[in-house]
Amino acid sequence: MNPMVPGLSGGKMSSSDPKSKIDFLDSPAEVKSKIKAAVCTPGVVEENGVLAFIKAVLIPVQDLREEQAKLRGEKQAARGAGSGSAVKADAPEGTVFSVPRKADFGGDIHFKTYQELEDAYAKEEVHPGDLKAAITEALVALLSPIKEMFDADPEWQEVERAGYPDQSVQPAAKQVKEKVRLLA
Repeated sequence: MNPMVPGLSGGKMSSSDPKSKIDFLDSPAEVKSKIKAAVCTPGVVEENGVLAFIKAVLIPVQDLREEQAKLRGEKQAARGAGSGSAVKADAPEGTVFSVPRKADFGGDIHFKTYQELEDAYAKEEVHPGDLKAAITEALVALLSPIKEMFDADPEWQEVERAGYPDQSVQPAAKQVKEKVRLLA
């Protein structure tokens, strides 16, 4: 069973409200738009969908990445740009989530546990804008390879279209060909 995660737009996450959730096939622009619009009141951790998403998705993914790296005999999982990680390349060992910030605002901040992040947010040591930028960057890094593989695979596009005909991300190739034929 998965924990109930509050939606990004406040209240509960709902499949009927696309703005309340992040989908595997969301584009970077969609992720950015959804996170930008997310309710993330300064210092408030209860019903905060942004924090809940970090706790329920990003930190467990990072923990899994670290566990897999250790099984391969590596000191730590790949980090930084292009790695799919929520941790900056220069973060201290044991970091599970990084919040990039300009030096004027104290520089990057790194967390070894979700509780550290939540406590810092509750004390307003982490600004909602910085947290939203961090989660956006982490989600785009995590989801972009999935979206790229999906976009390159007509079979998966057909599976998605068949499974969700009214919400399909990609029209089936057959439908596109039929439209082209009708226009010709």
